[in-house]
Amino acid sequence: MPGISAADAARAEYLSERIRAGAAGTGTASSRCPDEWKRSAFPDDEIFERYLASHGTTETTVACVLHSAPPARENLPEWARELNAVVGGQDATPAHEGIEAVVLGTPYAPAPFSGLLARFTGSAMAAVGDAAADAGSDAGPQTRLYAELETSLASRLAGITFRALIADLHRCRKQGELRGETPELRYADYNERLLNSPSHLTRLFSAYPVLGRLLIEARAAWVRHVRELLDRVRTDRPELYARGWIDAPDSPLVSVQADSGDTHDGGRSVVVCEFEHGRRLVYKPRSVALDALYERAVAFVDDRSPNRPLMAPRVLERDGYGWTGFVEHRQCAPDRLPDYYRAVGSSVALAYFLGASDVHMENAVACGPHSVIVDLESLLQNREAAGGRQTAFARAKSLLNNSVLGIGYLPMRTGNGEDQQATDVSVIGGGLDDGTEVAAPILTEVRTDRMAVGRGRSRMGAAGNQPADPGFLRPADHAPAIADGFREVYDLIAADRDGFAAALGDTAGIPTRHLLRPTHLYGRFLYESCHPRYLQSALDREHLFDRLWATTLRQPELTTGVASEIRQLLRHDVPKFTAPVDGTALQDETGIVDAHHFSATAVFAVHDRLRQTGEADRAWHVRIIDESMSTLGARDHAGQAARPLTPRSAQDRSPRETAPRARAAAEEVLRDLDATRLDGADGRDCTWVGISPAAFDGAGFEYRPLSPMLFEGLAGMALAYTYASSVLGTDGYLDTARRCIRPVSAFVEDRCAMSTPPNEPVGAYSGYTGALYALLHYSAAVGGDPETDALIRKSVRLIPDMAEQDSYHDLGAGAAGAALVCLRLYHHYGDEHLLDLARDTAQGVASRARADGRALAWPTDVDGGHLGGMAHGASGIGWALIEVGTAAGDEELTDAGYRALAFDTDRFDTGRGWPDLRREVRGRSAFPVQWCHGAVGIGLVRELCHRMHPDAELAAEADAAVAAVAKTGVPPNDSLCHGTLGARELLHAASQRSVRAQEAEDGLNSTILDRFERKEAAIGIAGTEADSPGLMLGSAGFVLGLLRMAAPRSVPSVLSLEGPSR
Repeated sequence: MPGISAADAARAEYLSERIRAGAAGTGTASSRCPDEWKRSAFPDDEIFERYLASHGTTETTVACVLHSAPPARENLPEWARELNAVVGGQDATPAHEGIEAVVLGTPYAPAPFSGLLARFTGSAMAAVGDAAADAGSDAGPQTRLYAELETSLASRLAGITFRALIADLHRCRKQGELRGETPELRYADYNERLLNSPSHLTRLFSAYPVLGRLLIEARAAWVRHVRELLDRVRTDRPELYARGWIDAPDSPLVSVQADSGDTHDGGRSVVVCEFEHGRRLVYKPRSVALDALYERAVAFVDDRSPNRPLMAPRVLERDGYGWTGFVEHRQCAPDRLPDYYRAVGSSVALAYFLGASDVHMENAVACGPHSVIVDLESLLQNREAAGGRQTAFARAKSLLNNSVLGIGYLPMRTGNGEDQQATDVSVIGGGLDDGTEVAAPILTEVRTDRMAVGRGRSRMGAAGNQPADPGFLRPADHAPAIADGFREVYDLIAADRDGFAAALGDTAGIPTRHLLRPTHLYGRFLYESCHPRYLQSALDREHLFDRLWATTLRQPELTTGVASEIRQLLRHDVPKFTAPVDGTALQDETGIVDAHHFSATAVFAVHDRLRQTGEADRAWHVRIIDESMSTLGARDHAGQAARPLTPRSAQDRSPRETAPRARAAAEEVLRDLDATRLDGADGRDCTWVGISPAAFDGAGFEYRPLSPMLFEGLAGMALAYTYASSVLGTDGYLDTARRCIRPVSAFVEDRCAMSTPPNEPVGAYSGYTGALYALLHYSAAVGGDPETDALIRKSVRLIPDMAEQDSYHDLGAGAAGAALVCLRLYHHYGDEHLLDLARDTAQGVASRARADGRALAWPTDVDGGHLGGMAHGASGIGWALIEVGTAAGDEELTDAGYRALAFDTDRFDTGRGWPDLRREVRGRSAFPVQWCHGAVGIGLVRELCHRMHPDAELAAEADAAVAAVAKTGVPPNDSLCHGTLGARELLHAASQRSVRAQEAEDGLNSTILDRFERKEAAIGIAGTEADSPGLMLGSAGFVLGLLRMAAPRSVPSVLSLEGPSR
């Protein structure tokens, strides 16, 4: 008989199931779990004890399961019997060529591996066809409804199975089991013959029994979901007709847009239903009590406002589910755009008072002059989790989450795609840039025997949230209208707080969704869990999800939810939790998970927001609106006009006054920073909130607390405060440096505790080793901190693996920067292992170079093309190779570095300088004078290399860069990255051998100080009035640059990654 055996089926039992069933198995007994197994998910013994407690078991029992073969059952479980029926062909749909499916976001007709999918869809479609007939709808094989339902099921199944089938396809090709002369014919043979062969399917599911179980369970869940929907259509049609939502009491369902969102609660999802004559409604398989509450709140506002700014979907509540009106996207007339953005501000105000969150671009629809929230399950959010750590970052995040920024309407960038590229998914900003792409897995060579999962780019566009063609819109210009709309509704509610609270109605027991983690994280776990390595044994798939336990080390408030998260993930659902708005419990679909998860109720929070209304509170939120909106207009200063460089002779003050003036200016900036610092509850750490680059890719800006990084985060703040203490002699600055360094240390500790190296940038400015660079300087400044030194020595073990997976190569995010940091560590500690690590890392970078004539260049993930310049391009990479090669005595590495320098040399234009090769400025003939992309950085590299290997050509190129600064003039900002303080670094470095550079430096010093004294200093982000506290673009960089001006021998150049002075 074809099909899997009882022994195969036993391998598909999860560890948690075997523990509950008391079926530990047979084999060699052991009282301890394998160390590698424990380390991969449980960073310390305390977390492992929490894991054991959640299962109600002991390590001995778990070890017995892990060390033993699963006990074979006498009878196959139900899912295995159903699977064997599929293998035997009892469920097959004959015309598998017509099956369509969406795989990795792309629709395919026919679906990849349709031969197998057809064997699963036949009986399922028959079952839902009968249910449709009972509901008065036709879901016969030739109908649109049938095709859409079949595509929904096939897409779910294909998402689970395609990677295992690709692996099996490749195995069959390599073993010569496929027939056909071409890749297409061999795939067709696999799809039509082998995937319809009971013996081959027996072999497939015997190898991957977890796959078979998942497919059967997913099919059963889908059938339950669709039959439940159809039964509710039949039951509710009379009421829908009575309300005028459909045209007749027996109006048939003719179309469904299934899976409009994630699956929860056993495969259920939101469905857009179309009835006869095009009448569309949204079916929500959950309580819609919050939707009804929002409808009442909108009525309260609109009844009192002459503008009637708000709009809400109509709602029909049912027991545990409901129906809402379908809001169709309609563009707004150009002359009504001010009204639209004013209505956005009104929606933000109402959403704020109702404690909304997760209102992102897919959860709101632009409908003429209105912005309509259509997903309301995250109203009345309870953000008061009990037991949460009150670090400075947590406090800052809470502050913002409890403000208008936490709603999701205002511009905000989050990591998306495989590379976590920062993209704006907010209602206002999401989809504005149709050219935004994120890395994503794609199918390559589809329907051939070489089909594979590759890495591609997915384009992000608007999702109905934008009121017009995104290329036509400039929301930043409408920030005043948004603020006005916010003020109007804020004042209206504040004027009648009791009336507003009463209008919400009875809130007792209403559930609101609570997000323990971002849903995209769950999506990544589910995707990874369908890799063939996790489909051979259920123990491996479950242990993948066990990694969620590791996060409780830093977020203990997540502990009580982890077991439920894993149980829901094993069911292939996106985990979902709810909380009663008038209670403190956290719940899942089975009941209470944690009776005291929250320290207060969501209803209390609503009344608290109402009590806080007033001028100061309103002004705080309007400020956040203004500053977050300014991120849409924010940009770097590339292409902006520079001002003439004032010669020294024109200055009113002597250069001898430079040092005291620079110290005074630095102290003034530090006072401003101290005034905006946010401390943790225990006073041990701190952070700031401001506008920062969204990520290392340079794609836009966002308003948020600081990251741990050097470029714009706390590592950079620590560096600035460390040397402020050294130069200015104030103990308070060292205390702040200590507060800054603690989150940086925690960031490094977290990475060291991971079971596998983090797939994150490794570079010196926007990567892992930038944190090590700041730790090094802090430890040296305090005379050697044993804990910090020990952490640094432990942390370097991650660098080889992180550098191996690096695709940036550069100083900023890539392995070239890591190699230089390793070299600085070697110079400080004298450990030869660190020099070997620097050399190995640099050699890895050199091995990935591509020849460009006589030169070498590297493609970078920041741009995708070959870049010049210091921060992200060939000059910076070349300098790193030369420095490391020189220190290690590696001539090949040094030669490779000089070939890299030739890339920019070959592109030098005598009249204009070096071109900016970034994609976004190509075609503009941009020849910037900047450290990051342009003459300052390129010249600084030549000057640094000239010091190591004196050479007339290097000196001439450095002089050309100095001349470019003198000719172009003062940059329009004062940042280190691409402003005056960065330009000064080149002039200062070259001044030791060039009179022209010395004179230019003196003139620039006075110009810079004049700007600071006149309060004209500008951060490195144009188009915003918001603060940027970080190092390379903002205030911390001002401090370090001014301190360098005051005491150049005591303060390192971060632009050349100088180590501590010895």
